[in-house]
Amino acid sequence: MSYNKRYIPIKAVPVPVQCTTKRIRPIILSKTSKNAPLLIHNGFSYIIDRRNDEKIFWKCEHARKYACHGRLHTDLSNIFIKTVGDHENHTGNPRSGPIRQYYERLQGESQQNQTNPHNILTQRNISDPDEVHIQLPSNENLKRNIRRWRQEDNAVSTPANINFPIIPNKYRRTTRDTIFFRKDTGPGSNRLLIFFTDEQQNIM
Repeated sequence: MSYNKRYIPIKAVPVPVQCTTKRIRPIILSKTSKNAPLLIHNGFSYIIDRRNDEKIFWKCEHARKYACHGRLHTDLSNIFIKTVGDHENHTGNPRSGPIRQYYERLQGESQQNQTNPHNILTQRNISDPDEVHIQLPSNENLKRNIRRWRQEDNAVSTPANINFPIIPNKYRRTTRDTIFFRKDTGPGSNRLLIFFTDEQQNIM
């Protein structure tokens, strides 16, 4: 007994594939409360772990507190290269960058502008979005910060004549933590101080 085999063609139906994209936020450079370089990327904050002749290796600022393994690599100009590891034990805050920038600008203005803290806050808050304001502490708390920053800044004496013994640390590096102070010939009437960045050296 034989059977006729009948083949039924099957039409291929494309199955839609759902792709998700992760928004990559730009790098934000800021400072820690101790004035050390701080980098913010995708809501996570990083501090310098080490560096070599080609890269800067950043670690999560909570590496010790939460045993976090999140790392990030940049070149020497702080240009993003890649992230390494995950932030397993804590979440990031996408608004942390703007908040850090607010405090950094407020501190800079409080040190450059000697008007009363109320006026500084009023001028600062005009140019910042509401999403930043709703996360800030009270104005009284911010005013205390302004007064504290001014006291700390005044604690570092500014040289009054050519015979000062050493260059204060705040004049040795830029706000991006790059070398600025290069040479000091020492106290005396012919004293020579040399300051320049690597970028300025390449231009010369």
